[in-house]
Amino acid sequence: MTSKRGFTLVELMVVILIFSILLAVILPRMVSMKHRSQLTACTLYERNLATALENYHNDYSPYYPSLLTALYSEKYINIAPNCPSNGSAYQYQLNSSQDYYTIWCQGTHFLMMSETVDNGFPQYTPRQGIKLKP
Repeated sequence: MTSKRGFTLVELMVVILIFSILLAVILPRMVSMKHRSQLTACTLYERNLATALENYHNDYSPYYPSLLTALYSEKYINIAPNCPSNGSAYQYQLNSSQDYYTIWCQGTHFLMMSETVDNGFPQYTPRQGIKLKP
């Protein structure tokens, strides 16, 4: 007597169902983790730019550079960081007395993490640090 080895259709369907349930639970968390890691990297890049700006300010007191490109040409940073969410450059603005600045991201964090981040954020200011919302 010979027996055929293999899986029945019901057994295969149960295995596929279990994999589908696991995938449905794990996939949204993985996507969320990806966007959270991009936001974390973005805030770290802004802090690094702020550190470079403060180093420039210490060397050329009481001035901050008018453009971020001065940080590259003066070798305060080696490369221009871009936002991990969409590759956009960081924006930088001095106030009218040129003693205070704001760095912000024009990335797409707000599209995926609307409950956490607003459009034009994260922002870094020396007095308030990182802000995700106004």
